[in-house]
Amino acid sequence: MFTSSKYNKVSYRYQELSPLVIPFILISIGACLRFYLVDRTLGDRDENEILMLYVYFPIKHIVTTFGHENTGGHHVFHTIILHAITSIFGEANAFGIRAPAFFSGVMCLWLIRKVSLIIFKSEKVANTALFLTVISPIHIYYSQTARGYSLSILVSLLMIYASIKLLENYKSLFWASILVISGFLTIYTILICVVMVISLGIWMLFISTAPSFRKEFNFQKHRYPIIYIISLFMLVGVLSLAAYSPLLDQIISNAENRYLEMLPYQSRTDIAFNFIPNLISKFFPESLKIFTIFILIGVLFSNPLLFSLRLLPVFIIMGTYLVSIVSGVAWFPRSYLYCLPILIIFLSAGIVWVGEFFSKISRNKLKLYPSISLVLSVYIIFTINVPLSKFYPLGRITAGKEYQKSIDNGTSLNDLILILDPRNFLY
Repeated sequence: MFTSSKYNKVSYRYQELSPLVIPFILISIGACLRFYLVDRTLGDRDENEILMLYVYFPIKHIVTTFGHENTGGHHVFHTIILHAITSIFGEANAFGIRAPAFFSGVMCLWLIRKVSLIIFKSEKVANTALFLTVISPIHIYYSQTARGYSLSILVSLLMIYASIKLLENYKSLFWASILVISGFLTIYTILICVVMVISLGIWMLFISTAPSFRKEFNFQKHRYPIIYIISLFMLVGVLSLAAYSPLLDQIISNAENRYLEMLPYQSRTDIAFNFIPNLISKFFPESLKIFTIFILIGVLFSNPLLFSLRLLPVFIIMGTYLVSIVSGVAWFPRSYLYCLPILIIFLSAGIVWVGEFFSKISRNKLKLYPSISLVLSVYIIFTINVPLSKFYPLGRITAGKEYQKSIDNGTSLNDLILILDPRNFLY
């Protein structure tokens, strides 16, 4: 039998662990959703080009080559990781090659909860954000693909987390180091993420100089926060420039001869009117777009721990938007996936705020959790149809032997088989 003291210890231990039960279950579900089809035949979603032109080459080729004739560039840091994996597990190990994307996606689930907690100090918001990321079609999609997008989401989210922790503890060398390392890896994974790094840097400078926001983080004690923050971001820039220095001429040539001719937007006006809608449509496809109103509600009405944290999505999204308009250059929405976590966090905050609002005005006749659950249930119904009917079938690539059998059944001995693009032979 339990004595009173033993019972109290068990009860305390349960209370200590119980907040982790729901996140553990959700992350386990998220891992399963991302594991499904992760070991399919290699070659789809541009994997063939990356593997054949970069990953299977020596490391010197990877860090000094950005593009070939009529081909795009690659996500350098992610390619380096893939090269190391293929050296250990072989060039045909589908799971091994997709492992960086898979594990980055799973770790991102944990980190998005951590960032939500540091912004809102709310288990409801954190678990809602975790849940929405678990079932996010675009996040599942790129967590199963041997490209650098899942990794870029992880390291950019880590940079956001490190920036907030550094503002809380200005003298922390640890968080300053994490900020610099994650910022460098964000850019070295996908070059266009430099826009996110700059936007985050401007946000930190604004917070550290505006008098009302300086009080939130106790910056009055520090005389030179601007110099310190600029120094950290300059270090990120120096590291990135050093890493990309062997590739600069190729990047410029690639931009002039390929990317500028493939821009999805025709003019600055086109970017101004279509950039944000295209971003939303990519991140929240089909019927999920109707839920993006909760992002606006989250930014305007939710209750983050500090008001300055409410400005974080504004600086990141609007910074990306304004840079695109001013430069006249914007790429496909997948390159801006660093925006996805912060949008999901404030979408979750908006959902929780609406639930609390209706609970309050109904004098608790409408309970909080049923109100939130109703919104999430509708979200689930819309979401299930998207990944199951659109995203997962994209991963059902027939194995090579099945292709060979199909070709044998449909051709004669002397028939000529034409492959339009030899880079597609991995299919």
